Amino acid sequence: MNPENERAMLRQTMRERRSTLPACELASADEHLAANVTQLIQSKDLYQKNIRVAGYLAADGEISLSTSFEQLHADGLQTCVPVIREGILKFASLTPQTPLRKGKFGIAVPICDEADLLEANTIDVILSPLLAFDSIGNRLGMGGGYYDRTLAHLHPAAKVDDDARTQPLQQLFVGVAHAFQKLDHIPIESWDVPLHAAVTNQGLYDFRSM
Repeated sequence: MNPENERAMLRQTMRERRSTLPACELASADEHLAANVTQLIQSKDLYQKNIRVAGYLAADGEISLSTSFEQLHADGLQTCVPVIREGILKFASLTPQTPLRKGKFGIAVPICDEADLLEANTIDVILSPLLAFDSIGNRLGMGGGYYDRTLAHLHPAAKVDDDARTQPLQQLFVGVAHAFQKLDHIPIESWDVPLHAAVTNQGLYDFRSM
């Protein structure tokens, strides 16, 4: 089986499994995930005011970041979520008071002015949903390629130039998933941007030393 077909079948399998999770399990996963998100940020010496953390508003059985957002807000960190603009992601500020509307794919997005959207290279920690990840940090997303295009500067093959050196030194690309979404191996494509770390409701994985 070629990698493209293997990835398509894996996406279908993982989406189906994720969509069958009962509400009680989703709520429990949210609570346990928050502790691991906090541990990750503390372990990277990023737990300080004015740090920007991008997350997402969960849909389709994705593990929720609701409790994580509450904790981050309480500790004074800035939080935001992605919005799609011309095939890439920009980020809109999210607070408990931010009004929302239904966006592309039926996912809620903040109501904000275009001028207030943040570029990816201004975010310190990017928490990304996924369908699966493996033991060395490969990530299987939904297939739209938004994170790969947006975070191409984090690809191992990216050219390091003066512009690249202006990126936040500790910018982290972190996968967020249910524990069952960790697999032994995921087939990848050349453009896939690997994860620096992953957090689940049962653990924390750091791939940066690999």
